[in-house]
Formats: sequence, C-alpha cells, structure tokens
Amino acid sequence: MKISVYYLLFGFIWIYFSDSVVELLSAENPHKLTLLQNYKGWFFIVLTASLLFILIYRLLHKGFIQFTRRINEQTAAHEKLAQQDILLSTILNSSQDAIFAKDMEGKYILFNTGAGELVNIAPEKVIGKTDELLFSTEAAEKIREMDRLTLLGGAIHNHEEDLITSGGIQKSFWVTKGPLFTEGRKTFGLFGISRDITEQKMVQARLEQQNALLNSLINSSPDAIVIKGLDRRYIVFNEAAAHLSGVAVANALGKTADEIFPSEIADIINKIDNELLENKSVSEHEKMMLMPNGTRPVYWVTTGLLSTENGELFGIFGIYRNITAAKQYEQAIIDAKEHFDYMAHHDPLTDLPNRTSLIETLQLQTSGTESHPFALLFLDLDGFKEVNDSYGHRFGDELLIRITHLLQELFPPDTFISRTGGDEFVILLSCHQDKNIIHNTMFNLIDILNNPFHIEEIDMYITASIGIAMYPTDGCCAEELLQKADAAMYNAKNMGRNTYSFYDIVFTENALYRTTLATQLKKALQSNELELYFQPQIDVHTENIIGVEALLRWKTPEETISPAVFIPIAEESGLILQLGEYVLIQGCQIASQWAKEGLSFGRVAINVSARQLTHIDFLATLDRILQETECDPSLIELEITETSILENPEKMIALLDVIKAKGFNISIDDFGTGYSSLSYLKNLPIDKLKIDISFIRNILTEAKNQTIVKTIIALAKGLKMEVLAEGVETAEELTFLRENDIDSIQGYYYYKPIPSSEIKPLLLHYKDL
Repeated sequence: MKISVYYLLFGFIWIYFSDSVVELLSAENPHKLTLLQNYKGWFFIVLTASLLFILIYRLLHKGFIQFTRRINEQTAAHEKLAQQDILLSTILNSSQDAIFAKDMEGKYILFNTGAGELVNIAPEKVIGKTDELLFSTEAAEKIREMDRLTLLGGAIHNHEEDLITSGGIQKSFWVTKGPLFTEGRKTFGLFGISRDITEQKMVQARLEQQNALLNSLINSSPDAIVIKGLDRRYIVFNEAAAHLSGVAVANALGKTADEIFPSEIADIINKIDNELLENKSVSEHEKMMLMPNGTRPVYWVTTGLLSTENGELFGIFGIYRNITAAKQYEQAIIDAKEHFDYMAHHDPLTDLPNRTSLIETLQLQTSGTESHPFALLFLDLDGFKEVNDSYGHRFGDELLIRITHLLQELFPPDTFISRTGGDEFVILLSCHQDKNIIHNTMFNLIDILNNPFHIEEIDMYITASIGIAMYPTDGCCAEELLQKADAAMYNAKNMGRNTYSFYDIVFTENALYRTTLATQLKKALQSNELELYFQPQIDVHTENIIGVEALLRWKTPEETISPAVFIPIAEESGLILQLGEYVLIQGCQIASQWAKEGLSFGRVAINVSARQLTHIDFLATLDRILQETECDPSLIELEITETSILENPEKMIALLDVIKAKGFNISIDDFGTGYSSLSYLKNLPIDKLKIDISFIRNILTEAKNQTIVKTIIALAKGLKMEVLAEGVETAEELTFLRENDIDSIQGYYYYKPIPSSEIKPLLLHYKDL
C-alpha cells in the first residue's frame, strides 16, 4: 500500500512537470518532441524501476532479517524444547516411582518406565489406552471415580490405593494426584505419581506382629526382663521388672541404673555390666538383691550380651526369676475380742476362734466402736483334701494343729486367728491401711510354710493361698469383707497357689462373668452353639493323616470364647459332664459318617475329663452313644489324663480294661505333666502316650526337654505303646522328633484345628492319594 501510494504521487508529479518541460524544449518540433517523449518515458521507467527496487529491497531485506531472526529463535526454541524433553524423559524414566498423566477422557498421555515396570506392561503400549488395560474392571472403575474427584477438587492430594492389576495381583500404592492446567488455567488432564508400597506394608505388618508378639511375651512373662543399650540406658523394662524393682516402666525406659536406683544398687548393676562386657559371656547365678522397698528377695539371674548376626554387640540383657522360698515380714496383728463363750466360739480341734466368733469380732470392728482400719486375711491350705485322702483324717488333723501353732508363733499373742472351715483360717491384721506391713507378713508366712512338717515319720509340704480385703476400702460389714477376701483368695489360687492377693473389684466382676458364662454355656449346649474342630495327626514317616483330635469350640455372636476359659468353668459348674457327652456324641456321629463314606481318617481322638471317667454312668453312657450313632468303637480313641488315673489307680485299671474290651483305643494326654507311677503305667491298657506341648517348646535349646522327650519315647517303645508329640510347629522340631523315633505328631506345622465342614475335603484328598 505504501509503495503504491508513493508510486501514484510520483507519477502525477512526473507527468505534470515532464510534459511541460518537453513542450518547452521541443519548441513545436514534432521530431524533437517525439524523441524527448521517448527519452522521458525511458527515464521514467528507469527511475521508477530504481525507486521501486530500492523500496522493495528495503522492505524485503527488513522482512528477511526479521524472518531469519524468527527462524533462528524457533530453531533455538526447538533445540531447547528437545533438550527439555530429553531431560524430562530421563528424569521420568530414571524414577522408580510410576509417573503418568491422562487426558480428560482418561487416556494415558504420559507413562514412564517405572509405571511400566510396576504393571509389567511396556509404556508405549499404554499411551492412548485407559485403566482397563492395566487393572481389573472394578479397580479401573474405582480409579476413574477417584480421578473424577481429583479433577473436580482442582487440587493436588495424596492417598493410598489398594488395587487389583489385570493379572489378578493385589497391590497397594501411595499415590499423589492433581489436575493439569493450561496457561489459561483450563484443565486438560491430570497427573499422578504412584509408588508400590505392597512389600513395605507387608514388611511393616510382619514387623508390627513380631513387635506385638515380642512385647506380649516379654510383658506376659512372670520373670523380670530388662535390656539396655551399650550406653547403659534401658530399652526394655517389663511389668515384672517394674514389680520387682518398684520403678515404673515409664520411669525406667531411656534412663540408666544410676538415674533410677539408689547408688548402692546402681553400683552393683554397673559392676555386673562391666564384667559382662569384659568377659563377653552369659552369666547365671543366684543372688539376694536389696530392693528399693527394703526387701531382700532371692533371684536366679541370667545376664548376657546381645549381638547382631554379624557378632556386633548392641546391648545387655538381664532376666530375673524370683525363686524366693522365704519372704520375711513383721506385722502387727489386730487385737481380738476375748470375752465370749469358749465352747460356742472356738474350734475343738485347734482351740482357735470359730466362724461365729469371727463374725462377732468383725461386726464389732466395723460397727464404729473400733475405728482402726484393718486387713482381713482369708487363708486356705492348698491340696489339703489330697492329704486327708492319702494319709487319713488323723494325719490331716495333726497337720491343722501344726498350722495353728505356726500361726500362733508367727503372730503376737493378741492376734485374732480363727479357723472357719476344714482347711480355712481367717486372720484380722491391724495395718492402718499400710499395705507394706501386710506384704511383709505374707511373705514371712509363705516362707515358713515352705518348710516341711514332720508328722509320723513323714515330711509333709503344704502351701497356702491367701486373700486380703481392706477395711473400710473394700467393705464396711463382715459379710462384704469375707466375700471379698474369699474372692481374693480364689484369685491367689488362680495365680498358681502358694501366694497372696489383695482384693480388686475385677475379682467380683470376674466371678459375675464366670457365673454369666456358665449360664450362657448351658444355653449354648441346649441350642447347639458349640462346634467340633479337628486337628489331624500325622505319621512322621509317610506324612499321611492317621487320625484327628476332636476339639470343642464355642463361638457366640459377639466373640469366640477360648476352651481355656469355658472348660474350667464347666468343671466348676458341673457342666463338664454334659460337655463331655456332647463331644462324645458329635465325635462318634462324625466318625461313623466318615467311615460309611469310605474316608480314610484313622481314629477320632476325644478327650475325657476325670469327672466323666469316674462318673458312675460313664460305661452306660458309652454304650448308649455307640448304639445311637452306630459307631464302631475302633474308630474312637479316648484321651485321659495322668491325674485322673492316679486318683485311684486300681479302680482306673479295671475301668480302662472294660473300656478297652469294648474296642476303644486309649491314650494318655499331656503325658509328663503329672506325676506318673511306672508301676501302674505298665499295667494300664494304654495304646498311646501323647507328649505334652510344654516339652516340645524350646526343645532345640533346652537340654532337659530333649532328655524328657527321649525318655518318654523310649518308655513308650519299651511298653509297646505308640507315642505322639503335640504342638509341633517347626521343621526343626519335627526333625528332632523324627530322629528320635517318634511315631506321629500333631501341631501347626502341618495343620491347625479345622472345622468339621472343612476337614472333609482334606480327608477326601488323602483318600484319592
């Protein structure tokens, strides 16, 4: 446009002035006019062409320069973009994390090498495809919904995803996702960074399980267990250690002995640690220890160093087991009411106040006329019935008199000591609510009771379980105090006897719980809530199933109740007879059914309690069950305990002979945990001995367990009996038992207890082999 305008102006000017000049110069000479007109035309063409060239050249040259600059800039930009692409691709594909991007339709526009390795698909095959290529339909739909929420939210967020790949593999991912925007903030897709944490979660879960198991074992141990780092700071300090030392767990962890113990105790501990680090060996010894509370209990101490698999030391451990036979206490005893009718208020055998006197004294102590706090000690002799049964009542009476003298010698003359039953004593102890006084007295009493009583040329050992209720903390009347002291005494027995226990409201709650559970158990029997599980017994040579043990399980809608809980309750409540009959019926029915179906399962082993075995109707019950279930008795193995045999060996031998004659197999369960008499064992019609699980645990590390197991196996072989080991869980245990000629095993190494509905396919499998 500019050139055209210039040209138009120049043309007008030229024509106007050039014609006037030509006319003036030609002087009306036609020839000259023509010649000048030609010159003027040629000059105009040359001049305009030159001007046009100059104008066009300037314009094109400027455009060429600009074009060339743009080309160079574009080339540089393309090179920089290519470098950035290479850099981005290198970074993306060097990452082990999966990095990807999708368009708005969910199709992949970026998929790095890490993503390809994660799903085992080449990245180039994924571009342009959706999640259906990589994951199951359900997982792809789940991802699509999460992508939609991410785009809708417009923000970057992190979350965990559990997905199933197209190959059917369950995986867990830690994912970072966010939207992709143009420069104008328009969303055109989303990006994601995903990391496979499946193995990490599995390792973490295993680690948490191992830590939980380790913590549970350590804190459940009655032994005091402590572990310190090489800096001498405690990193493990279990509840038993806290009880032993009087130092709370929280106050011990992370601290040294100097920080938590008196200097004299800390010096002893530091000296032991120094010797350990110097000698680098495990030390086991018996030691009397001065505790912060002033007591001097005797402990079996095991100390040593902890090291890694490479032998690098990282800590010091100590295990303290209380083996104290004597616990000395000095205690003041409550003054007893002395003025009442002697014959009506005293026990004729021991000359002690009786229950009537005790009630009157308690009423007086709790009526307000006596305002001093006191402790009510309920003492029950452990195993006294067995003493009477074994040695006669005359022997038992003499023992009670000796116990009475012991109590009278232990406590001051004005102490109120009463005998309220056959082997029950109740003592009122003035303590002003100071439990340390009670602790001292109880340890002293238990110590003395650990010495034998020499009666009629017999050394008799007897222990006591003691329950303690505090007035007025635990009760304000005689009945309430006696009830709670009795509950505490039963807790002491449950703790293993030969100990004492203060009352806790938990005991009352436990008693209510046990009563409620007994009622529920009775209903469960009536409504068939109980179920039999079966644990296979395996021949160690053929590894075939040669039998199964029937194990009773109880599942309520709220929880699964352990047999260790409801079996003792059944024994206490008398329901054990009904439970035992239920298991016999169910076991015989299933054994008969399997036999009719041609399944090879050996025998069904059924536990028989001592109360069942000695019940007057037991043989009749067996006959009735066999008739009702049409079961061949040869399919059943009755498991009995050592203790049930030794209560009356002669009678038991005769009974078992009758049972054996009916066709049943008989085994002794948990062999080795009782006090077997070989003279009776050789006469018993026993087919099998079952080695108790307690001997199998730690069999590879405890020489005594190895010796016991080898002895039992040799004993069984010598008596022509089969021998089975219970609780086998590892290949090493199996190898040891197999090398020592065990016949069969039962344990988690092969099978856990299996519901009856699930064991049948297993038996069918063995049938088809």
